[in-house]
Amino acid sequence: MRTILIDDREKTPFGFPSHDGSKQVIHKLRHRLLTGDYSLLGLEDFVAIERKKASELFHTVGAGRKNFIAELRRMEVIINRGGYAAIVVEGSLRQVIGLGEASDIAMTARGVATAGVGRRVTAEQVIGTLTTWSVMFRVPVWFAGGLAHAEALTFGLLCSSEQRARMRPASMRPELNAPECGAVDPKTGTECRRAKGHVEIEGLDHEGRKPGTPRSITWNV
Repeated sequence: MRTILIDDREKTPFGFPSHDGSKQVIHKLRHRLLTGDYSLLGLEDFVAIERKKASELFHTVGAGRKNFIAELRRMEVIINRGGYAAIVVEGSLRQVIGLGEASDIAMTARGVATAGVGRRVTAEQVIGTLTTWSVMFRVPVWFAGGLAHAEALTFGLLCSSEQRARMRPASMRPELNAPECGAVDPKTGTECRRAKGHVEIEGLDHEGRKPGTPRSITWNV
């Protein structure tokens, strides 16, 4: 399995197993991801898994709504190009409902009608909004339960996405066959060079654009 990318803003990232089913070592790399919290090296534009804790959903639907909709739109782009994107919730629907009820009790005891910034978000609003977003952007939402199940589910989604990526036509998956640095791919005319901690592939496009059109594909190493 290729290297798992973990967004460097994840404070307590999933550990993931050290070896896959074929006993191959699984490498992990902290990296700033544009979309999602977990992806695969070379497939950042093909797979994105967003991780949320049940307690975070209230902020996501409330004060963080605008930013998360922008995230969903980027995930939709990945899906439209044939990739996979999903939201994995570390928690259950029952937990979301319980958190909403606990908030109601606490606020009633304090005699207030709002929590934090803006109006209070209820569990019903969280569930309803996630349902709407899932249909609107075609991004599945997985309620995985506890930490162990959320980690296992995320790992499974990454593995399945990599297998699916390998089924794409060769012309659509240059990231799976990157030449060694300094080498030239005779089929695509691409040349690989290393610069500032990245591997860049430059050469002629072979995905339907006019011959001679330059392109650049970057791998983190």
